[in-house]
Amino acid sequence: MTDTPDRFWSTLRREIRFVDCVALSVVPVVLAAVFLLPPETRMEFAFTYRRPTVLTAFTAHFVHRSLEHLVANVAGYVLLAGLGYVLAVLADERRLFGLAATTYLFAFPPVLSALNLAVPRNAVGYGFSGVTMAFAGLLAVMLAAYAGRRLHPAVSVRHAPAGFLSALAAAALLVPTASRVATAVAGVAALGAFGYAVSGTTALRDGPPHATLYRSGWVDLFALGAVVFAGYPVVGFPSDLRVGTAVVNTYVHLLGFCLAFLVAYLVAATEVLDGDA
Repeated sequence: MTDTPDRFWSTLRREIRFVDCVALSVVPVVLAAVFLLPPETRMEFAFTYRRPTVLTAFTAHFVHRSLEHLVANVAGYVLLAGLGYVLAVLADERRLFGLAATTYLFAFPPVLSALNLAVPRNAVGYGFSGVTMAFAGLLAVMLAAYAGRRLHPAVSVRHAPAGFLSALAAAALLVPTASRVATAVAGVAALGAFGYAVSGTTALRDGPPHATLYRSGWVDLFALGAVVFAGYPVVGFPSDLRVGTAVVNTYVHLLGFCLAFLVAYLVAATEVLDGDA
């Protein structure tokens, strides 16, 4: 069965809610407002590892020292959260996306800061990139949910680890100072991704003989999301960790990505939330 571009766009217009877009747009506004503070005031809200506080554990993730850093994180958020939202509403997973986004924005900042203390260092942490990477983890779940809802009923959220593990393997290999541990993680993740991919292929082959495949617009959106998801590890785990006098904290990037995926995947796979709202 085929579909028309008109149906895709009409469905998209119907499902997207203005209030959701306003809520998502609050984040860039807050990040920009914080950046407009005087530099000295702004950096008082950064997370000092030797003198951590509950307040700075949260606020540090909304602090940026340079305009380039701010623009990069805002662009990443808009791309990942925007695509994740569109996929979610078309997959009837609006409630899951809303719950996940709220968790990432309010609970993840202090959690990521606390987990950073596991690596002792005399440094100051700041930036939204850990939370941005969380939306990359959510995108893996939304892609699987969307594929099952709009492309083929044999696909389900349970196949989401295929994309997540592939990205994890790529991230491990992108680490500049690759170690045996990183290589081992990459190998195990790649094997896991292959196993889930085989499971997905089998499900497609043995699925309903009259499975519906929408070709106009629906597949294009999935392809766009898959390309962004596959390419974003290069941004989140750059080969050169030094940016001026600062060092990219790939540890917090990895934490945000992995924890976000696990939270969203477990909620979706256990069907705690029953459908859209």
